[in-house]
Amino acid sequence: MLAGTAGSFMFDGQRFDRSDSFRGGPYEEAKGSPFWATFTENGVYVVYDQETAWFGLLRRGGWGIEGGLLQRIQVVRGSLDLYGRLGIRTYPYFALLPHRDTREDISLEIFLLHRPVASAAVIVRKWVFDGIPSRDARAGLEYAPNSKRAVVTVTRLASPFQEAVDLSPFLH
Repeated sequence: MLAGTAGSFMFDGQRFDRSDSFRGGPYEEAKGSPFWATFTENGVYVVYDQETAWFGLLRRGGWGIEGGLLQRIQVVRGSLDLYGRLGIRTYPYFALLPHRDTREDISLEIFLLHRPVASAAVIVRKWVFDGIPSRDARAGLEYAPNSKRAVVTVTRLASPFQEAVDLSPFLH
């Protein structure tokens, strides 16, 4: 994900801040939740909330990315990593009223990576779920070494998702 130190940087004319002040414990504490993975030592949180509408009366709209490492399984000469990323589009709202639920569009991306010991990680498979109902999705990974197959499960969606992935091309 992102690496470096806390500080500010500019991108496309916009100022962004990077902070390590809320980093938590190991990824296992997230229990497969991309939202809670944000707050682990392997998490990422990027937000832009400066969008306005109606001549500035509606504010704090924008987008955010939250997520991180969900699970790691050691395999021969490497590991299988499962990452999750939430993409959140927040619509501007009247920010002077007491807090209320804001209108959001949420998508979820799940990545299965093979990380060999001596080289860069390779994305084995990616899944995208648009229009998920909340940030409460969970993902898990099971691996069967004899068959070199992994099963990725995503729950707390409108309907649960499960898919088997053949890893034999990656684990030779």
